[in-house]
Amino acid sequence: ALAMRVDAREALLFALADESHEVRARAARSLGASGDASVLAALTGATADDNEWVRMAAIAALGALRLPGAVGILCALVDSALPALSLPAIESLAQIPGEHPLRDSVLTRSLAHADGEIVKAAVRALAAQENDRMLAALLAALDHPSWDVRQEVARVLATVARTQVLAQRALEARWRVETDELVKEALAAALRERGGG
Repeated sequence: ALAMRVDAREALLFALADESHEVRARAARSLGASGDASVLAALTGATADDNEWVRMAAIAALGALRLPGAVGILCALVDSALPALSLPAIESLAQIPGEHPLRDSVLTRSLAHADGEIVKAAVRALAAQENDRMLAALLAALDHPSWDVRQEVARVLATVARTQVLAQRALEARWRVETDELVKEALAAALRERGGG
């Protein structure tokens, strides 16, 4: 059975060089699902494929592997000038367990990105980290100029497993000054979920 697994891995690695972008994308997804750390370099290389679908599949596959070795390339992709790659790179970073200062820094910087979808993805990724630095970054994002970002922050703060007085107070303070009704509803729901309203 082990030889078949090695043969399958080799076949998928070979498929990453296929002329069809669909075959390359499927190979990348399958390699990510394999959980095999030895494919990290091949998937990292596929993030530079000439086809956007293959690049996106390789980025998602790096997240699926959940390997700390993927943090560097994913952070570089977040910082790239290509929002189509930044978004899946942020989503993949959120899947990688453990403390990673580079990831934390890139995600925090992403809260100031011009693209609201990237900011919201960073909010969700930060919430997955559940540490004090990330909580502070999320609390600061409650004052973001975009209503949909503030709404997303309220939603994720409601689900953060650690109940902290600081988060409760920040949600209450933002609720008192919030003017957008959708955000105010999300804040009220977050307060109810946390047991404070």
